[in-house]
Amino acid sequence: MSGNMETTTSNHLWLPVILIGVSGLGIYWYGTTLTKARNTVHWSPAAGYVTRSEVVYDPTISKANRYFQYAYTVDGQEFVGKRVTWGNVSTSGTSLFQPGQQVTVYVNPENSQEAVLQTGMDRWTWVQLGVSSAIHLLGWWTVLCLFSSQQAPDC
Repeated sequence: MSGNMETTTSNHLWLPVILIGVSGLGIYWYGTTLTKARNTVHWSPAAGYVTRSEVVYDPTISKANRYFQYAYTVDGQEFVGKRVTWGNVSTSGTSLFQPGQQVTVYVNPENSQEAVLQTGMDRWTWVQLGVSSAIHLLGWWTVLCLFSSQQAPDC
């Protein structure tokens, strides 16, 4: 009987292990993103302007892609940026900006090629970190229940 219980436990173990692994990667990714976002509040402002903000529809894949970029100058050298804020991987929110529009760009003082238009943390990244954490805890809880169900079957 004990051998049968161990086989059943190992057969059901793959799903929580995948949940733990994937959600662990999510926690790492979004945690790193939040750390970078928090650091942007100390970045230096620079003058810039939007060079491109458009949506291009690709009929071959039935998808619209948004193209967005801005230019800014630091110590006489011009740079090009595409990131609105840390946390938004897409370019959502870029419709607020029009080509030629003057913008304040916040530049990393340690790396002038790294810049954002909005400092601080994106609300959506907090949600994603929370969901990843909840799934991670659920995965560990499931593993513990699978192993403890031999002694406490009502887990």
